[in-house]
Amino acid sequence: MVDAATPLRELRYSSDITVSIGSPALTVGPADIIRDFLAGPFTAPDIGSIPEGAQLVAYHRTGSGGQLLVFDTVVTLGGALFGPRDVVHYDGATHTLYFDGAAQGIPDGVRITGIALTDSGQLLLAFDTTVALSGNTYAPIDIARWNGSAFVPYFAGGNAGIGPGLLLQDFHLIEGTSQLLMTFDTSGTVGGVTFDRSDVVEYTPGSPGIWQRAFRATSRSSAWSAADLTALWAAAGAAILVPTLHVALLALLALALATMARRRLRPSTQRPDREPRPDIQR
Repeated sequence: MVDAATPLRELRYSSDITVSIGSPALTVGPADIIRDFLAGPFTAPDIGSIPEGAQLVAYHRTGSGGQLLVFDTVVTLGGALFGPRDVVHYDGATHTLYFDGAAQGIPDGVRITGIALTDSGQLLLAFDTTVALSGNTYAPIDIARWNGSAFVPYFAGGNAGIGPGLLLQDFHLIEGTSQLLMTFDTSGTVGGVTFDRSDVVEYTPGSPGIWQRAFRATSRSSAWSAADLTALWAAAGAAILVPTLHVALLALLALALATMARRRLRPSTQRPDREPRPDIQR
């Protein structure tokens, strides 16, 4: 499942179709985010009430626990309208505008497909079509950085070996590094690594850069054979099998309590009308 340089302890991602995954089964739709500890059951973190028909295409969890969301169409959340060139912030109760794409010069008809934050908090973005911003042109395999006043190039997909015809669906910048996790809209090969539309690949910059597969969703559920993995966020570090460990500890505790109860209820093997036989000295 994982052969990348960076160990991952948690992934969050979404599907372009409704899928039923895990045991017990969790059914999630295109507007849900899935939380995966890479073992054990899945969960679906709350991102608020999302209108039917909307698809979550980009996602990021901030250091303070907030969630950044991008949808493929115009949505009404809490009485406010957000479009596919906007980034929405959800604090657990309210949806607010985090990044206004129209105000910052993203043309009408261009949709954001990927977001992440740098360690300094600057917003990284990918787009669904070629677009000119702040004097630079970005293809659907490139990443732009918004520095607060202009868009500047951050990642050039063509220079890293990504061929034409692919679209960068979402990506994640691993905290404290320059390594990128990416997912694409279709299967392909880059840097000698073959991937599917539900895989996540990792890119380590260099001369040349190194590509590795970081995650294969079909190894977690066969339902992914028919689905695209779209929105993406990750936490690096050793895997923590919290759900599985929790279940195992509860099972051990239940077994111990049952054993103690049986011992209390077990009748004595010593007859009450007979005194213990004294030792015979010979």
